[in-house]
Amino acid sequence: MTRQWAALLTASAILSGCMFGFGKNEMRDLAGHGRIALPSRLQAYASYQSEDVPEVTLFPFERDSNSFFYIGSNRVLIERLIVGLWGSASAEAAHRQTLLTAPYRTDSRQIQWRKEGEYEIGEGIQEVNAHTFPAWIVARDLASKRVTVAYTVWKKERSLQQAKALVDQALASFQ
Repeated sequence: MTRQWAALLTASAILSGCMFGFGKNEMRDLAGHGRIALPSRLQAYASYQSEDVPEVTLFPFERDSNSFFYIGSNRVLIERLIVGLWGSASAEAAHRQTLLTAPYRTDSRQIQWRKEGEYEIGEGIQEVNAHTFPAWIVARDLASKRVTVAYTVWKKERSLQQAKALVDQALASFQ
């Protein structure tokens, strides 16, 4: 009987993980600039050159709520991950441009920033369709490969540790 309960609990844990978006990663092509593994729940959008720093190519990946409860004129993004690839831009300029692109409908003047080792961490409030959502913004560079990953996510969806782990996994997978 104990073995059956263990099997049932294991199956339940796996199923609930898949249902709540902790599913598998998949390799994403970055328009011939490389590949990166990201959660399958994040949808890719068209890449573009930064207007302020044209040597930086930005690749956005997003997940919206698709919920009737947040209906309004704007998309409600639960997660937004930006991969910034630098050409001849300086690391500081590329990092800043990628970081400033990651928050969605969050007043950049209201974000509280701090450094934690290699990470730049921001805490802000996403305001969209008369709703507010406290959010994390986590960014980190991998200078040896000239890439920055910046990730914004609602605090109720992911902890700071989970957000850092996602950024680390993405950077480690970049080819």
